[in-house]
Amino acid sequence: MPGRWDTCVRHDEGSVDKFLKEYLSSPDRRHLFIGAAGFDPRSLIFPSKIYELAGARTHAIALREERGDAAAELVTSGNRHELAFREMFPTAVTIQAAIFAEDLAVVGGRKFVNELNKIDLTEFSDVFLDVSAISVGVYYPVFSLLLEKSTALGINLHLLLASNPDSDRRAVPTYSDRIDSPHGMAFDSGMLGDVRPPNEGRLWLPQLRLNTNAECSRIFDAVNPDDVCPILPFPTRDPRTADQIAMRFAAEFEAWGVDPRSVLLASDYNPLDIYRSIIRLSQARRHVFGNTHSSIIVTPMGSRATAVGMLLAAYELKLPVISSEVLSYRWEPDVLPAENRLTHLWINGPLDPVAV
Repeated sequence: MPGRWDTCVRHDEGSVDKFLKEYLSSPDRRHLFIGAAGFDPRSLIFPSKIYELAGARTHAIALREERGDAAAELVTSGNRHELAFREMFPTAVTIQAAIFAEDLAVVGGRKFVNELNKIDLTEFSDVFLDVSAISVGVYYPVFSLLLEKSTALGINLHLLLASNPDSDRRAVPTYSDRIDSPHGMAFDSGMLGDVRPPNEGRLWLPQLRLNTNAECSRIFDAVNPDDVCPILPFPTRDPRTADQIAMRFAAEFEAWGVDPRSVLLASDYNPLDIYRSIIRLSQARRHVFGNTHSSIIVTPMGSRATAVGMLLAAYELKLPVISSEVLSYRWEPDVLPAENRLTHLWINGPLDPVAV
């Protein structure tokens, strides 16, 4: 049985620009655009396009994530991008929130959701959520909120993404030692507790990236899965990336009992690739386990396109998301030329003929 977004309308590469130009040309549409005001240069790609095509009919909101240990140059970059955002949308609202409380409890996702929940969406025909430069711990719960509200109101929800695995790898994270779920994404699963249902089959799907061995091992110990299906990037710009990650995780694969046949390959550019794989995997497990309790846990830690696909599957199937929040980032020098690949997903709402 196909998943909810199995036949989701997707535009990529040049078709994104064509779609936006035709769709935003209608004077009857009122748009809400939600994006990031962060250090990542991708934060300005879609705002620039929306501004040029429909700036006067667009209300914009910039999300500014604050981390106490942020490097000065990244703060400066974020300030510059926020200024550019406001120059394009003079009436834009900036929502600023600390990701961590003083005791390092993760509170950012909840704060952004609480503020966005105050926005009256009834005056808009379309909501565009640009996750190109928003962290998983923020855009996962924000997406959930917007999907629930847009569904209730019958308005269109679009997800925008400028994916660039090279940029994702340049933003080197330092993770918190705490293991938790993004706000609202645990789905009351109790996956981190000591009590497990009898005869439960627990499967963990970690999205792997280089230099996250320690973080993944901590999550493995906390989740205590029966089986592990690691997610590796392929196809991607550098076809050797999946092999490089697998080699770096050789010791973990052995400790986790990973069967090479259980590795999932996910496109670094198409979110629906891993989404469909997880949907099929879930359906296969239901067929095998029947009425016996079976759990799938997902951990997004790599490229954004794959993380978006994992979000769609987690939301649809109510799969608990377990991860560690990022304390700070280090921006590596640009070794390879940047290659931003644009994606638009029509998430919710009646389809317009322009979209198909």
